[in-house]
Amino acid sequence: MQLRTLFLAISLAGTAFGQAGAPAQPDTLQALLTEVRLLRQTLVVIQRLAVQQQHVDALSRQLDQVREQIARSAQESNAQMAAVAANEARLAKEQQDGFVRHDIEDEIKKAKVVMEEQAVRDKQQQARESQLAGQLQAEQVKLHELNDRLDGLERASYQ
Repeated sequence: MQLRTLFLAISLAGTAFGQAGAPAQPDTLQALLTEVRLLRQTLVVIQRLAVQQQHVDALSRQLDQVREQIARSAQESNAQMAAVAANEARLAKEQQDGFVRHDIEDEIKKAKVVMEEQAVRDKQQQARESQLAGQLQAEQVKLHELNDRLDGLERASYQ
């Protein structure tokens, strides 16, 4: 894209400089003014395009981070569920000893509390993922529109 932009700017500038040696006639002056306006519009669009690309890249990184957190959270939840299942199995075996049974029941309760807290965090992360995905999509549309506008300016420069 930068190469295309550079080529567009050079071709516009080259056309303007190529006509600079000719005597100043109203048509020539008007053509130069038109090219300068087109060049200015192109530069503005290029600057906006660069800013928009940075914004899209930042949102994309944030979305990737949230998705990584969701994946880690799922692994942690699976580990917690396995721990609860193991403790419940131990509880079934240790029915005779009251102290051991009480300790295992406490471990199970704590693990269930941790799992409930994790479920709340998971829902928050999923909501954040959805929000970021929507923002990213909207910003990508804006980026596409700016690219289309730049393409239109490029076509106009060849007319």
